[in-house]
Amino acid sequence: MKKVRVNASRVYDILIENGILDRAGVLSAAVKKPCRTVILTDSNVSVLYADRLESSLRAAGFEPLRFVIAAGEESKNAQSYLALL
Repeated sequence: MKKVRVNASRVYDILIENGILDRAGVLSAAVKKPCRTVILTDSNVSVLYADRLESSLRAAGFEPLRFVIAAGEESKNAQSYLALL
């Protein structure tokens, strides 16, 4: 697994590895107690990866809720934000 450290307004790591999506739940549980969580994605990415991510999170004890917005920059707006809230 490759780890890339990001020094932004706060420091965080990005983990890179083939198949890591299937371990997302276990890796998340190592840093955050399982709880309700949101998978925020767009309609293109959702069909490719959301089922696997949701399964991984559930297996680790998380309670994921999937929120899908339309693909494209025009969907990144206040209306989508308010719907998410």
